[in-house]
Amino acid sequence: MRRGGLVLLGCALIWMLAAGSGSAITGHGDSNLFSLNTSWLSATPDEVLPRAHALLPCRPNPFNPTTTIVYELPQPSRVHLAIYDARGRRVRLLQEGQPMLAGRHEISWDGRGNGGQPVAGGVYLCRLQADGFQGMIRMVLVK
Repeated sequence: MRRGGLVLLGCALIWMLAAGSGSAITGHGDSNLFSLNTSWLSATPDEVLPRAHALLPCRPNPFNPTTTIVYELPQPSRVHLAIYDARGRRVRLLQEGQPMLAGRHEISWDGRGNGGQPVAGGVYLCRLQADGFQGMIRMVLVK
């Protein structure tokens, strides 16, 4: 572990020197302790936000009775998120055109239909629509 830390510190020093910042690492007397000035690590919003729309695999999958659906938006978008059965019938509307901020979002589905009734075990599809993007994932509800 210690060896990897030295490699990381060495790489950071090489990168800082190449970027023209020689004052990022400072020593503390003769004690061989160093501190790293991480102010140059501050991220800009473009680096933190997703670069593209994405509908990620739900977790857990298979599930009973609840699963978490994760999606990413590169910019604020109106989101439509629905669950369909294997025959293509919509069983649950989770989000209907709600404006959402850019970033990663999570929403849970409790295995219930629009009326609140539990749905049967089987294969379901989750469909995300946002700004012309359409994504679909497969989910399995085990009863």
